[in-house]
Amino acid sequence: MIKGVLFFLKLFAEIIEAGIAPRLVRLSVDYFVQYEKMPQWKQYLKAFIKYSLEGSPDKLSFIENMRRHGYDVKWEDGHKYVTFTTPEGYKCRDNKLFDDRYLRCNMEIYFAIRNYEKTVKKRRDELKKGNGYLRGR
Repeated sequence: MIKGVLFFLKLFAEIIEAGIAPRLVRLSVDYFVQYEKMPQWKQYLKAFIKYSLEGSPDKLSFIENMRRHGYDVKWEDGHKYVTFTTPEGYKCRDNKLFDDRYLRCNMEIYFAIRNYEKTVKKRRDELKKGNGYLRGR
């Protein structure tokens, strides 16, 4: 994963040095035009996914939050995609939302990072309670 991040940082640096930045601005404008053409049910779906991601520490609570709002989530371990079903019955895969944040692999990374941050915070609290030493070791 770190190699991929370094690759994109290098690529971004080369784009800036080459002076291709105006092209990037046009791409972002195209993105907003594409968003306006997106059906309203898909816009609502993206909004609820974002809302549920922010309030969920793990995958199960994310699915529970989505179901609480009437959206069904089919997220199985052996499958490549996550399928969302709206209250109206529309089905949409994660790759058809045209936002990398909501791809299955990225949401799994997001939950792993949140879990890691939670573990680090718990460990820091244990260290503070033990005056710098871990208890039980």
